[in-house]
Amino acid sequence: MNSRAETRVDELGLGGFPTTFFDAGYGEVVGGATDTSTYTTQIIAAGLRSVPTDILELTVSMDWLDGQGSSDDDIEITVTIAVAHGISFTYPDDVPEIINPEEETSFGVNVAGYGLGTPVSGTGLLHYSIDGSPYISVDMVESSTNEYIATLPPISCNETMDYYLSVDEQSVGTIYDHDLEPFRSVSLNVFDTVFFDGFESDLGWTISGGDWERGFPTGSGGEHGNPDPSNAYSGSYILGYNLSGDYTSNMPEYHVTSPAIDCSGMDNIELAFWRWLGVQGPEFDHAYIRISTDGSTWHTIWENYYGIEDNSWIEQVFDISSYADNQPTVYIRFTMGTTNVGWNWCGWNIDDFTLKSTNCVYNGLTISTEALSDWTIGHPYSQSLDCINQNGNEVWTDRYEDLVGTGLSLSTDGIVSGTPLYTGDIDFVALVTDDTPDTTDRYFTFTINPAIDITTTTLDDGTEGVSYFVQLESTGGTGLTTWSDLNGDLSGTGLTISEFGLLSGIPTTDGTISFTAEATDDVGASDQQSLSIILSCCRTRGDALHDNQLILVNDLVYLVNYVFKSGPPPSCVEEGDALADNGLILVNDLVFLVNYVFKSGAVPPPC
Repeated sequence: MNSRAETRVDELGLGGFPTTFFDAGYGEVVGGATDTSTYTTQIIAAGLRSVPTDILELTVSMDWLDGQGSSDDDIEITVTIAVAHGISFTYPDDVPEIINPEEETSFGVNVAGYGLGTPVSGTGLLHYSIDGSPYISVDMVESSTNEYIATLPPISCNETMDYYLSVDEQSVGTIYDHDLEPFRSVSLNVFDTVFFDGFESDLGWTISGGDWERGFPTGSGGEHGNPDPSNAYSGSYILGYNLSGDYTSNMPEYHVTSPAIDCSGMDNIELAFWRWLGVQGPEFDHAYIRISTDGSTWHTIWENYYGIEDNSWIEQVFDISSYADNQPTVYIRFTMGTTNVGWNWCGWNIDDFTLKSTNCVYNGLTISTEALSDWTIGHPYSQSLDCINQNGNEVWTDRYEDLVGTGLSLSTDGIVSGTPLYTGDIDFVALVTDDTPDTTDRYFTFTINPAIDITTTTLDDGTEGVSYFVQLESTGGTGLTTWSDLNGDLSGTGLTISEFGLLSGIPTTDGTISFTAEATDDVGASDQQSLSIILSCCRTRGDALHDNQLILVNDLVYLVNYVFKSGPPPSCVEEGDALADNGLILVNDLVFLVNYVFKSGAVPPPC
């Protein structure tokens, strides 16, 4: 301890109490003589101090004193604390989980600084996303200093809205609330109770053993954990396992199963009930909730992943829509067990068991167009937006002018048109207003794909009379690509192009065939490519009659007549050039073929 501290300890008579703290930065000694009273008084006297900078440094000396005020060991610690420029967000009336379709919904947002934080007036923003669309930021209304009104825009039935808030702090900039885990509201306006049982009468639950029962809660049990409830959540009766005590050791699974519940024509089914449960952790004891649509195959929708010691009624809500929606038969089963040989707890207590359906009924102005088609860059676009339940005329606008610069625009009569300038996604919000005036909007997104491009630019040579096939290729475009022979140039050649781009057939002539291939995508964008095939007549050298790709005596006779008697030339001169040496039919070609036919000579070279 430094000398100043020792002097102050002696002056104040603090020796004798085990611990003394000296705040070196402010010259204060705090501690106690024989009890804590002086210690506490000195701390309170120190009070709260204003911090002029972002960094607060405190040096604290600690010493163990004996009864005469002398010291043994001393420790001095310097603590550096960064002071936050923080903003807190509070919601006086909470945020809405359920909102009415096609109506604006407002709620309060209050902000306050903490640490050195100071909110900047008028900077509050609401950031929202409808059904997963990109976030849109809008101003909140500052009703008084640091008190805002956030207004959610209208959304259609069954749509969801995620949102978070922000405000600027004067030193560190924008501070967000719930940006990592946004609030969520869903638009619904009809809540149907599919089935309700408050257990005031027997509605037909089936017990498969053990101590399940419907009856009065007794507040019994609680060997470990908490006892059973002494009152129902509502009414007088509940459903539970052993209402007179705890579950037992070494139990198998014991079930209680609801009657069959008809969920036909119901969507967004939820299971809700009030629970009072005591169960040891799952390494020892188990509790389950299961569902079935046939009474034989069961799916677990909840189990205890840890020990539970309820000491009050707790509402439980489960989304069972993936199992129960539109099912004519649904069963819910509660299970107690298995349990081990150890501790026993109070088990299940259940009240106000409910299956409910949430749906939408809305007869106001609604945009009925659900999606817009993807398209191809550079190809004229024209798609119509439609609405229902309008009163009189409707006027359409691009609500946030997101189409500006894309090459597209939205006309007042609901036509999205133009020629897309860029590839990629286009997102915008269409707003429609009728004569009421009633308004609604809808978010749309669609993709502009690259231009279609035929990448096949050359073709392999072929042979007259020999099967030929080549797959034509292209890139880009929207949807499927359909191929065609643009000008019909392949007609009569023995070749065709299928709609899938396969060029195939048996050529009926030799020479060069030229044609134009066209590839067209699903939206009518197309590309053309001029192509040529060089076809040879030569199939077998020596087949002078060009009739069967064999070299026979009559082929030799034909060539002799041509060479020595001025007979007609072969239809394919190349096939008469047996030596493939000069493109002419000469005596040495005849000699070569005679040796091949009559003396098993060498085979003529291929074409």
